[in-house]
Amino acid sequence: MRVSNELGASHPRAAKFSLVVAVITSFALGLILSLILIIFRKQYPVLFSNDPEVREVVIELTPMLALCIVINNIQPVLSGVAIGAGWQSAVAYVNIACYYLFGIPLGLFFGYYLDFGVLVSLFLSLSSIIVPYYLFLFIGITITFIVSKINIVHTY
Repeated sequence: MRVSNELGASHPRAAKFSLVVAVITSFALGLILSLILIIFRKQYPVLFSNDPEVREVVIELTPMLALCIVINNIQPVLSGVAIGAGWQSAVAYVNIACYYLFGIPLGLFFGYYLDFGVLVSLFLSLSSIIVPYYLFLFIGITITFIVSKINIVHTY
């Protein structure tokens, strides 16, 4: 919201600063939660299951869960910035394409058809989040400069 307000007021540097603050804050919160999960990965599965096999699988998958949490905290921020900048349809198309055309089919194919298991399936689903993450990062940075008509070379 703040980024779109700053862009609308023709304050591109404030919009860029807001983008950076939002991404860093989101990343830090995700990292803290991920570290808590990794530190207590042998203790928290007991809260959800008494089955020792299930607990072992949860302990094994916790690092991937931690990575998913960190990345899933950043992607919505960048998506929101792109939406706030007026790129609603681009965000929708990128999310649909990456998730439904890339992440889910590849995850199912490698996870079930080729029997690579849950870890590879999660990794490929995670990649469907990473692709829009970089696209939205590029869109967010580009938009701040397009709206303000500032040459990217002169800002650094």
